[in-house]
Amino acid sequence: MSRSTRSEVDRLYALPLERFTAERDALARELRGSDREAADEVRRLRKPTVSAWAINNLAGRQRQSVNALLEAGQRLRAAQEDALTGGGGAELRQATAREREIVKHLVDRAEEILGERAGPAVLARVRATLHAAASDDEVRAAIEGGRLTRDHSPAGLGPLAQVGERERERTRHARRDKARTAARAELQAARKGDRRAQRSVAAARRELTKRRVEAERVERTLATAQRELDEAEEAAREAARRLVKAERASEER
Repeated sequence: MSRSTRSEVDRLYALPLERFTAERDALARELRGSDREAADEVRRLRKPTVSAWAINNLAGRQRQSVNALLEAGQRLRAAQEDALTGGGGAELRQATAREREIVKHLVDRAEEILGERAGPAVLARVRATLHAAASDDEVRAAIEGGRLTRDHSPAGLGPLAQVGERERERTRHARRDKARTAARAELQAARKGDRRAQRSVAAARRELTKRRVEAERVERTLATAQRELDEAEEAAREAARRLVKAERASEER
């Protein structure tokens, strides 16, 4: 394929998506008379998916950011390989954060390019394909050349996936250990609170018993006083009766 033909192909991938097929077929017909092999090659060009088309446009409109993504992808892959050989995780975390930051920026720009087509599913495919550039040289070359035709996934990284899995496993262990520590602290606090509550209940019961004993003593004292009062009143009545009787006897004499 000649340089001019490659330039025309580049133009195809930059066109509005709905014009791709017609323009591709027109280019193939134009080449048929002079370069049949190139014409057949152009005819076989696949129409990009909506998300791939958006990424091709990013390659033209956001060249600096796309180059930054490809560079960040290289650094991420290097950091992953270093981690596989026992390297520290700090560089891997930094490379991962940088790559994700650029992907987020490009997804935002793709949303602007897509307009009404920018549904959640389409943007998710854009994001996945951009992430795939860090591990797949074919995707990387297609993005760099603005000739992406289909969606890709960052899954299936082979041994590099072990790095991310180990990082996730370490994160899960750290979260689990943190949760266990928090749970133990809460349990200890609950046990302390339970012991305090038990002591409070025991003290309250002792106080209640003491008050019951005191109340019973008071009731007994009150009963004794009432009995003595009844006896005194009865003695007073008896003395009054005797006095009346004595006075009557004295008058009769």
